[in-house]
Amino acid sequence: EKLLAYEKEMLGLYVSDHPLWGMETKLRSKTDVALGQLREQKDGSSLRIGGIISKISRVTTKKGDLMLFVTIEDFEGVVEVIVFPAVYQQYQSLLVEDKVVCIKGRLDIKEENVKVIAQEMESIEVGKKEPAPVYIRVSAKSFNKQLMACLKDILRTHPGSIPVYLQLTQDDKITTLRLNESYRVSRNGGFFAELKELLGEDAVL
Repeated sequence: EKLLAYEKEMLGLYVSDHPLWGMETKLRSKTDVALGQLREQKDGSSLRIGGIISKISRVTTKKGDLMLFVTIEDFEGVVEVIVFPAVYQQYQSLLVEDKVVCIKGRLDIKEENVKVIAQEMESIEVGKKEPAPVYIRVSAKSFNKQLMACLKDILRTHPGSIPVYLQLTQDDKITTLRLNESYRVSRNGGFFAELKELLGEDAVL
């Protein structure tokens, strides 16, 4: 955790690991939607989101109360969460950078801006993590049955305990799919070499 904190402070990003790796199942069980899919939801709807707090901005209201603008990140996106004074007073112990949280709130979509107005919060404890997953990114336009067949062959050739996620990209949108447990793999040079030969150097995350 200290190493990750130093990486984020010095480089602005995580390099050797990510605080959310291994927590995918827990996040899915506690949330309604990934952050990258918020724009597709109905404005004003109540939903649960989750992720890591990457930034906190504090503002004092005209009444002298403290409210926060909190940036939450998951694997697919980023969103700003507005925490009004009453909610801040109730959950201030959870509002700490690098804390992994679940937030229930109201979705606020205005033109290009997507925000969540916080209503309730809870901490998501890290606990025992799953192995860091492999993310395979493919353009949705180039993804077809033949490519999927080749990808399945590679995954089956390198069985293991590592979960695999498929990210389909289309314009600025990323759709993330978790592959079946039967497609878990082992991290080795041959596996990554075959993937890169099939999909390109930038396809494996």
